[in-house]
Amino acid sequence: MAMKRAPASGSVLRLSLLGGALIGLAFVALALIRYPASPGQTVLYLVAGALLVLCGLGALAGTHPATADGAEALRLGAAFGLLIGGLWIVEVLTGNLIAIDSILSHVIYRVTTAGAFLLPLVAGGVGAARMGRTGRVQAGLAIGFWSGLLSGLMTFLTLMAVTYAFMGVLEHDPQNLHDYPHSGERTLATFIVGDSLFGASAHLALIGAAWGQRVRGTRRRARGVAAPPVARQGNVG
Repeated sequence: MAMKRAPASGSVLRLSLLGGALIGLAFVALALIRYPASPGQTVLYLVAGALLVLCGLGALAGTHPATADGAEALRLGAAFGLLIGGLWIVEVLTGNLIAIDSILSHVIYRVTTAGAFLLPLVAGGVGAARMGRTGRVQAGLAIGFWSGLLSGLMTFLTLMAVTYAFMGVLEHDPQNLHDYPHSGERTLATFIVGDSLFGASAHLALIGAAWGQRVRGTRRRARGVAAPPVARQGNVG
């Protein structure tokens, strides 16, 4: 039964990542065409595009499980990626669109952020419990990587979609108005697009790797081996 489910588990994740990467590339193309920027921000546009291409290539190369354990790792990675990505989406919407500064909005923001940081560790623990003894480290790495990549891509798309759809709202944000004069960009909208693209790219590039290292550290500590220190990623949502 597990092997019969292997192609489906890989193909769903592969198609999701490829589709998301293509949509992300469309967002980057829109930035290049509609919001021409300074040389430095233009480089950011190109780097974001390259990250999305790498995401697509990774999906093509790494989602063909040869074993039942490999298929299970992909399935768990996709499931936890959806959960983590959902939390980051709530964090992005709360931080960018909710104008009411209330205790509830602060609680939602902090709870979703904390949950998004902690769930990958839960994913690694679940993977270790589900896999055989010899495959626990590899399973933790795989689940952490795929959940991080999928959630990072979901956050990338959400942040850029919010930026384009609610540009009028973001142009009245006090923080954006404060930072724009020091940016060197020609228009406020261009600055906002670059700022959002930087945060979106950080989610895509850093979360997958950081989560993989955190899960790896958890697995090593479980085996009595010291884990290397991991730099904590700042909140870029």
